[in-house]
Amino acid sequence: MDRRRFLKRGALGVGVLAVGGSAVWIASGPGSADATTAWSRKALDELEAQGLQNLRSSGAWSPAQIFVHLAQSIEYSMSGYPELRAPMFRGTLGRTAFAAFSARGQIVHGRSDPIPGAEPLPESAATEVALKRLRDALDAFEHHEGTYEPHFAYGTLARREYEIAHALHLRDHLVEFESA
Repeated sequence: MDRRRFLKRGALGVGVLAVGGSAVWIASGPGSADATTAWSRKALDELEAQGLQNLRSSGAWSPAQIFVHLAQSIEYSMSGYPELRAPMFRGTLGRTAFAAFSARGQIVHGRSDPIPGAEPLPESAATEVALKRLRDALDAFEHHEGTYEPHFAYGTLARREYEIAHALHLRDHLVEFESA
């Protein structure tokens, strides 16, 4: 077999494996049908019912910092993110990543990565105050009648897409919470 044919077949094989692997990865996720603002509220209610004074984080951030980070994301979807990735990134890789995350119902991101350009997370904040900020951000999002600003990585999202993005973002951070 000549080199050209070998490379073509190899590339085709890698492509088939990538598509097949992606399909399996997407199909094994929880889906995003329940990724709503109502689901987000219910998840926060369940977390709060465990007792905020006993809430701990297994990650790099405190529970209060996680709540502020989640609130920032929701707030920026309405007011504008401080920094955006390049338009080419948002229109290609970012959009593709969101489509895959949305189809799977689960995002994968660095849980200790701040939103680019966001105000620093508070070193010490009351968990109750941070949770209230997150709930207020969800309320503002739910009642928002204007347009939405481009996501820093995913680009332009419709209201329902942002609702999914925010719920999946919360879902990803929920795994960090544990009760003492």
